[in-house]
Amino acid sequence: MTQWSKAGVKDLSIFRFSANDGIQSAMVIEEAINRKFTKVAILHDATNYGVSGRDDLLEQIKKQGDKLQVVATEKYNIGDKDMTAQLMRAKAGGAQAILLWGIGPEMAALANGMAKMGMKEPLIGGWTLSMSNFIDNAGKSGDGALMPQTFIEEPITPKAKSFIEGYHKAYGVSRMASPMSAAQGYDAVYIFAAAVKQAQSDDTHKIKEALEDLKEPVKGVIATWLRPFSKWDPANEQTHEAFRRDQVVMGMVKDGRVVFANEAEKQRLIKSATEVKKGK
Repeated sequence: MTQWSKAGVKDLSIFRFSANDGIQSAMVIEEAINRKFTKVAILHDATNYGVSGRDDLLEQIKKQGDKLQVVATEKYNIGDKDMTAQLMRAKAGGAQAILLWGIGPEMAALANGMAKMGMKEPLIGGWTLSMSNFIDNAGKSGDGALMPQTFIEEPITPKAKSFIEGYHKAYGVSRMASPMSAAQGYDAVYIFAAAVKQAQSDDTHKIKEALEDLKEPVKGVIATWLRPFSKWDPANEQTHEAFRRDQVVMGMVKDGRVVFANEAEKQRLIKSATEVKKGK
């Protein structure tokens, strides 16, 4: 559950428009198990984000019983450039994959360190592995890294095609620095605008009520959204969460870009994007 649900907050004006860490960590563990790994190492940065991610991964592993053994749990600091000691312990424990949770270029330093050590174990982690500061700094060492994504920079629908081409033209680029962030931001603005229009007011309380009960579907890049949120319920953490598990896929770094990790998930996302998202 979210910290707000755990705290028993009676009313909440925060709405999340991204795949929460619970969804992402569960996907990371599912990926490791589906790839028949039995021993993994967890590496995370020392930020609250990294520590929380570590805890989420451990919780998901516990739910899976004895399917995965954690042979090493290692921490590194922001600014660290050499993770040899942490990687040596992971290697010594027989880790078949590295589960990674962090932010910034340290993840790239870790991937480059693995390459120098001849470690070919895959990196599987949170969405931040799709960020340009990992992909660009890791180079070829980052190829094969896997992470949950709500949007991948491929024209799988006419809406996605128009969005990608428009972004490239507006910013003079051939690759988005963070496609998922851009798409989520785009859809979130349209959903908020729809709430303001429905509320016919700039009163924040009325806008909140509209967000919790949108009457009209909102056509976004990621999906067509129908009631992505509902009235806050402390006992149901999903009420202010826009994304379901089935709207998230695994992405993979390949030749400096994030692509779909497998074709089946690509087709599932195409279907999801062309269907109206059902209200809760």
